[in-house]
Amino acid sequence: MDYLNQPLHLKQAQILNDNTSSRSLKPEPQLTVSGWADTYRKLSTKASSGAWKTSRAPYLKEFMDSMSVFHPCTDSAFMKGAQIGGSEALYNTIGYVVDKMPLPDYACDAYERYRRSGSVSKGFSQ
Repeated sequence: MDYLNQPLHLKQAQILNDNTSSRSLKPEPQLTVSGWADTYRKLSTKASSGAWKTSRAPYLKEFMDSMSVFHPCTDSAFMKGAQIGGSEALYNTIGYVVDKMPLPDYACDAYERYRRSGSVSKGFSQ
């Protein structure tokens, strides 16, 4: 753009607009559920406190990544043993969905009713 023949405040406004426009039009990187969990998920002090690390449970990575928005998988079945992190993988998926694909409030309300029913025994730490 030609900023030379304009007053200073217009030059600054156009430069700011050009920079903001180019950043806002750039697509977000495709983030998988495991990538989201590694970046944003924090564990409560009851469990292993600190950041979630998929490397601690690498067997959950494929299952979590199959729940990502851009993954070609449409149906999943998860057969697992007891106490291996299946609930945590689902919590990561719920966090990813809430963050990346905002839903109407009733979807969260349905999960809350499900959680209160006792079907989910451990809470989700934000």
